[in-house]
Amino acid sequence: MFSMFLKPLALSSLLYIAPLFLAPIPIADDTQARRMTEDQALSLLRARSSGTANAEFVVVHEFEPDEATRSVAKEASNRAESEHRELYEAGVLVDMMRFGGFLVLETDAATDTTTALHLVTQNGAGKPVVESNPVQDKVSRADALILLDKSETIARAFLGSPSSNMTNVLREYVGEHLPASTSFQGEFYFDLPEDVAKLPASPEQLLDLISISGELEVWSVRSALSTQSFAANPEKALAVAHEQELILADKFLADQPGGLKFPDLMDLNSIKTVDGLVERANLLRELNSFLNERDPVRVNSSTYQANLRIAAIPLQLGFASSETTNWYGVMTASGLIFAWSRDGSGDIVLAGLAEAGD
Repeated sequence: MFSMFLKPLALSSLLYIAPLFLAPIPIADDTQARRMTEDQALSLLRARSSGTANAEFVVVHEFEPDEATRSVAKEASNRAESEHRELYEAGVLVDMMRFGGFLVLETDAATDTTTALHLVTQNGAGKPVVESNPVQDKVSRADALILLDKSETIARAFLGSPSSNMTNVLREYVGEHLPASTSFQGEFYFDLPEDVAKLPASPEQLLDLISISGELEVWSVRSALSTQSFAANPEKALAVAHEQELILADKFLADQPGGLKFPDLMDLNSIKTVDGLVERANLLRELNSFLNERDPVRVNSSTYQANLRIAAIPLQLGFASSETTNWYGVMTASGLIFAWSRDGSGDIVLAGLAEAGD
């Protein structure tokens, strides 16, 4: 799913992004088909891994469809068919929204480590549809369950909250310490370059800057979730949303002095003073308002909420280490990648947020 490269590059070794596998659209009109049971899903996975010793499976999440998810999924399929587009991973996300399914963690009982994540559902013909992604490096079963739960919860919070509430969400899930964090040197959303973090600005000024800049970073993801076609091919929906954001940002900046381009505006490394920090935050806020006026993201719409349910589901899990730190990464169906580490007490805490991309 998505590109083989991650943005920002600091996460490039953290996750393996599976190659995009597209298949013809299954024809399915019966949204009331008998749903796959948990036992059937697990039996299917056991049969697929019959040659693997010590494999065990844990259901992490059961997706239960409703009228809204069925309606959005059906519209996504119809649009893809009319435009002669293929569905992502044999239609696993669309089918999950229509017929339900399961996120399953595969573990090695002998080592108590995770080996794969599976999405299991069925299509309109009653045939199983499975997306499987290997877990990169060694992640214990206990840690994996915590990481998957935390990532889905935070994905729902970041993407499901109104724009006006982003600062409160950031404070709740990340904490007041983030502006002082320089581990990533500004390469992640909701993080600051080291030199900016050292400016004699107030904590509220720093939090305001990272909140509004991070909000703009995820604007295209929110925009993609507003479309009927997201579940058919998230990568395509995100690409269209990114392009729209750039077009609108260029229109906004054309009326601003200094000849700034969107990448320049988002480059927080160019902030050198507290006054410059405040000015940048205000300009970013104006841009965010401009985007929302021209292309409103309606987070409370039935389409958005239906897509959010599928977008928050984790698809990839990985681990990497450096000389000083161990990192975990979880990528959700939205393309957002959550980086995690352990704090001084050993608890798993959010350390960064990025997006799969080119």
